[in-house]
Amino acid sequence: MCRASLRPALLLSLFLLTVPLLAAVEISELPAPENAGGVKLHVKNEFFTLDFSPLGGYASSFQTRYSDREWLWTGTALVDSGHLFLDNWMGELYPGELCFLKRDYEILQKGPEVVEIKFTCTTKQKFLLEKTLTIRSGSPAIRCVLAMTNQGNRTVTKGLWPKTDVAISGVKPHTYYYRPYERGVLVEGWNEEKKTNTGEDFLRTPTAGWTAAVQADHNEGLVWLMDYNWLRTLYNCYSCWTVEWFYDELPMPPGYRWETAYDMILLKGFANVAHASPTVIAGMTLEAKKAFDLVNPENPDRPDLVHITHTLSRSTLGDLSNVRLTSQLLEVDTGQTHPLKDVTTERLTWEPVELVQSVECNPDIRVLCKVTLTATGPEGQPVTENYEYYWPGVGGEKFNLVAGTILATYYRPPPKKSKAFPKPKDLKYALNYPPRALEFRGPGYSKLRLMQAAAQAGVRDWLGSYFSFSWAGGKCTKAPVSYEEAFSYDLYVLNGVNAQSLTDFGQEALRDYVAGGGALLMTGGFFSYGAGGYAGSSLAEVLPVSFSDRLPDLERLDPPAPLRVGREAQALAGVKLNGSPLCFWRHRLTPRPEAWVELGAGDKPLLICGTYGKGRVAVLASTAFGNPQPGQTAYWEAPQWPDLMARLMRWLVFDKRL
Repeated sequence: MCRASLRPALLLSLFLLTVPLLAAVEISELPAPENAGGVKLHVKNEFFTLDFSPLGGYASSFQTRYSDREWLWTGTALVDSGHLFLDNWMGELYPGELCFLKRDYEILQKGPEVVEIKFTCTTKQKFLLEKTLTIRSGSPAIRCVLAMTNQGNRTVTKGLWPKTDVAISGVKPHTYYYRPYERGVLVEGWNEEKKTNTGEDFLRTPTAGWTAAVQADHNEGLVWLMDYNWLRTLYNCYSCWTVEWFYDELPMPPGYRWETAYDMILLKGFANVAHASPTVIAGMTLEAKKAFDLVNPENPDRPDLVHITHTLSRSTLGDLSNVRLTSQLLEVDTGQTHPLKDVTTERLTWEPVELVQSVECNPDIRVLCKVTLTATGPEGQPVTENYEYYWPGVGGEKFNLVAGTILATYYRPPPKKSKAFPKPKDLKYALNYPPRALEFRGPGYSKLRLMQAAAQAGVRDWLGSYFSFSWAGGKCTKAPVSYEEAFSYDLYVLNGVNAQSLTDFGQEALRDYVAGGGALLMTGGFFSYGAGGYAGSSLAEVLPVSFSDRLPDLERLDPPAPLRVGREAQALAGVKLNGSPLCFWRHRLTPRPEAWVELGAGDKPLLICGTYGKGRVAVLASTAFGNPQPGQTAYWEAPQWPDLMARLMRWLVFDKRL
């Protein structure tokens, strides 16, 4: 049995009727202390008022029409004050260069329909930074366009880091933060036991370009929409009430300009955020109820219901019409589905609407509410959005998914990103004499003795790039910053480093390099393969293996398995293994149909090879983990191991050219 109804947000509607609305958006220049930039730009429309400072091009005051509370507090210094639209360089410590750099400003539009302000500054490395803010009449959204141009004479790798310090609704307690990731929507922030917002958290695998914060007592919040294709990491420092994200770094040659945009949207009437996009903003709450019995309202045998309240509003795309929600509940543990009766509303505007559904279902089990929204867009175009929200049941954890709290069957890998990098035309790979190799060196890289193997193979120009992991994520000390440099090597070795450390540019350049005839060897480790974020990356299609959905993807071989040469081996064809070198741990990798196994461990594939375009690729699924017992020899300690790797390198680098 399923029930559905429509319930507008009546309290909000009544409130709106009592508040006189401005008919326009307007801006004024007001005096300010010299240490605050000497002037403030005061902007107001029907939803909020803001003060912008040329000191850093950020907003230093933000109030909404729903109350007289200030959302951005004033501290004794920049680092303990509230801000919106604060800029930083990716990788710098906070506060960095951009926080204190005074901007020139120009008011491009003064209203009454649109106010547009442009801030510009030039940095020490001769980068022109431009920030254009657009506020419209009748809209709770603010658009921020960021652009950086390299005006220097050398290629520099740069990325931007927008930062916000804001007390939602002007009240710091009971604020929750929402971020999409592989296992749902991560909800964190307020600690009820400690009565404070505590901790901090980096979300390094976002699955969509949005984040949100909601103050639970007032059902007010903010949503930020950014370009997922350039989004690297979402971050919150809960104790400082921050919302931050990091864009991917990219090498920028002289004269190159990079631009992106993000939107900040004021919310009212939302208890949470389950989904956000330029099309729609959606909240969802699930609760247990008893079915209504008209004859006997107190009947204890009334069926159990799961009651679902959808809160919806339009987003930046425009008003929606003919809106329909098609939903089903999926029992996570059993796979059983419960279809729900569709609910509809004629129109979605900035004023939120509530749609209610109910279904007979055990309220003590974990369920996933899967939603398809269809509508007609502002230009008459069909619109479809799919999203889902997890509910742990009455006795489950309070919020949505936290890593490790649900079965491995509930996993959504991050969608593949699409972006454009500057590329030269007709760049071709040619073998160097002597050959050159670049090894990206992760933890324990030396155990595999690859440098020794390279010397045996004749790859004598062997360079190293060292991997580290910090608050900014994975990073390597050396990486190609241009296609010309990427194509100047004859072999790349990814020895236990994650995909992020290569940068998206590096991954794409490496993919094109292999397609053009280059060579790639990848090894296992804590930061490799699935756990290293390679699924969905530009390099995933290059590798001759597919990844496991289970993370971590390492498995222990118990008992340890002896190495064997594969029947279809090419690089190691005819090799006779000395003794019984053992493998203790391996990654759960599956060879693609066109790939072949050079080495196995028992019945498990260990060294898998393949081709990509004109190039060759080898993947070592094993790791140098494990403690051999007396009488046992780990494969990486076997005297024959460097010779095996030397044979592999000769096949990768030389054989295809003979």
